Amino acid sequence: MRIAAIINARAGTVLRMSPSAVTERLSVVWGSLGHDAAIILAEGKDMGRMVRKACRDPDIRAIIIGGGDGSLSRALEHVLASGKSLGVLPLGTMNYMARQIGMPLDLAQAAVALAGAVQTPMDVGRVNDRYFLIRACFGAFPEF
Repeated sequence: MRIAAIINARAGTVLRMSPSAVTERLSVVWGSLGHDAAIILAEGKDMGRMVRKACRDPDIRAIIIGGGDGSLSRALEHVLASGKSLGVLPLGTMNYMARQIGMPLDLAQAAVALAGAVQTPMDVGRVNDRYFLIRACFGAFPEF
């Protein structure tokens, strides 16, 4: 299955490991498991553009978002509209969504888990035109 892994180049884990180390590790793991993966590093508005491009590509069956909860939130609307499968690669700082679904936080272990993943439906919420997976918040956040 052809997959597109769109990686937020500014995500916490990517910055700690280096973008080249992340892409190399993913290439090795997915290649050894027989997956054809397009691994794309992007940041800012390029991330959204790359997600939209992958969503339109008929050869891509699944889109993996590498980053944190913010990266996932920004990609969600486009992936939902495409009908493609969505995978979460926990490369952010908190990785709340990945933790909630039991995704390993180690890069190689997460890549292996995604390679063998089975598509599982999950609830998606929407407030106005914004989609969310785990929770929606509004208002001011107090500092503790």
